[in-house]
Amino acid sequence: MKKIFTLILFVLLIITTSIMPINTKAFHTSTESIFNKTDAEAVSKLSKTINLKQLQNTDDMYTFALISEQNINDDDLSDLSFKAICTNEAGVSKTLSLADFNYEIDKKEKQIIYHINNLKDKKLCNANKSEMVYSVNYGAESLNTAKPAAKQSNFEFAAGLNGNGKMANQVTEALTPIYYTDSNNLSIPVYTKLEPARNYYRSVLVTMAKTPHYTNLKEYARFPKVSNVWQYSGNLTIQLNESDLTEFSEQVKAKACLNNLVKSFEFGQNELTVNKISISIDGARTSKAFGGIDIARDYPVYHGAKIFLPYVKNEETIWYPIPLQDNADFDALAKSIVEIYKNPNAYGDGLLTQLIPDDVELESATIEGKTARFNFSDNLLSYYENNLGATAAFCEGMALTFSSLPYIENYEIYINDKLITQIGDAIVYNPVGPPVYYNVDKDYLAK
Repeated sequence: MKKIFTLILFVLLIITTSIMPINTKAFHTSTESIFNKTDAEAVSKLSKTINLKQLQNTDDMYTFALISEQNINDDDLSDLSFKAICTNEAGVSKTLSLADFNYEIDKKEKQIIYHINNLKDKKLCNANKSEMVYSVNYGAESLNTAKPAAKQSNFEFAAGLNGNGKMANQVTEALTPIYYTDSNNLSIPVYTKLEPARNYYRSVLVTMAKTPHYTNLKEYARFPKVSNVWQYSGNLTIQLNESDLTEFSEQVKAKACLNNLVKSFEFGQNELTVNKISISIDGARTSKAFGGIDIARDYPVYHGAKIFLPYVKNEETIWYPIPLQDNADFDALAKSIVEIYKNPNAYGDGLLTQLIPDDVELESATIEGKTARFNFSDNLLSYYENNLGATAAFCEGMALTFSSLPYIENYEIYINDKLITQIGDAIVYNPVGPPVYYNVDKDYLAK
C-alpha cells in the first residue's frame, strides 16, 4: 500500500513541473559574480607593462621614473620597493627606506617621477661623504646603481697648521705663560722662564720687560719698569714712575702692554691668584702719562675657560686663546665651540685659521666622569687622514680648549658611536689630554 502511495505522488510531481513556468533568471550566472572589482584590477595590472628608468637631475640625490604605454595610477605603486644603503669611510653600512628621505612625486599620465631630495635626518648618513647605493624594484624590473660619493669640498688647511704642544720632558726649564704682542698686534701667551725677583708678581713684571725668543714678537711687547708692586686679597697694585714712561706715550703701545699685563696674571692659582689690577703713576691715579690710558679704574683678571684658536704665522702655528662663556648644556656648548673653530674670523682681527671644515658636524657631546665624548660626522676622517699637521692641531686644540673647563680633563672621539683610535697615520691615544706647554720660548726647547 505504501509503495502505491509513493508512486502516485511521483506522477503528480511530474505533471506539475511540466505545466508550471520556470524563471530562468534565477539560474543565470554572470562573470561579475566570479571576479570582484579588486580581481579585475589585478588582471588590469598584470596586462600593464611598467618599466623603471634612472634619470639625471643635479638637484636631487637620486631620480628615477616608472614609465608605461598605459596610464599609471596610484594602485600601480603598491608593487614598488625602494631602499638605499649608505656606507661610510669606516666601512659601516646602514640601510635606509623611502620614508627616511624627503622626496617629491611628479605624476603624469604615463610616467611617474620620484625626486629623492635629501635625508630627513642627516644623522642617519652623511651622504656627501659616503657611498650611497640605491635599489629600486618593480615586479621583474630593477635598478641597482651607485651614486658616486660627492667630491670633498675645496677646503684646504692652512700651510703650517700643526700642534705645538710640549710635555715636561721636551723643555729644559719649568715655564710660565707670559703675554707679549706680535707684529700683528695680537696678544700671544708664550711659555718662558720667569726671571728671578723678590716675589712671583715682580717676577712676572720683570719677565714681561724682556722679549722671549718666539715668532715675530714686537720689542715693545715688554712692560715698563715698575717702581713698586704688592698684592692684597687678590688685588694687585702696581706703581709706575712717569719718568720711565717716555717710550709708552703712544696709546697703541701702552694699551698692548696693559692688555699683556692683565692676561699674564690669568694663570696664578691659590694664594698667587690676582682678581683685579690697579695702577698708579707717581702715587696718583689721575695721570695720563701711560699712553693716555684711564688708570682711575681697576682692571679685572679673567680666570675662566678659553677657546684655543690656531694662528698660523710664517707657516708656524701659534695658539691664541679667547675667553669662553660656559654653558650648563654641555652638548650645546661643545657645538658652539666647533662652530667657532669653523669660523674664527670674528676673533683675532680676522687673522686666525680655520681648524674644522664647514661640513664636519659634531653630532653629540656628552661627559663620562671627567672625560668628554665627542661623536662626529663620518667625513671627519676624510679631511684629516692625509694631513698629520692638521690632525695634530685638531687634537691639541680640542684638548687645550675643553680641559680649560674645570670639569673636563680629557676627551675621546667617536664616529657613529665607534671610538676612533687612528686618523690616517696618526694614532689617537684615548683619552686625549692637553700638553703641559704650548707656544714655547725656543730658548727652552730640549734638543
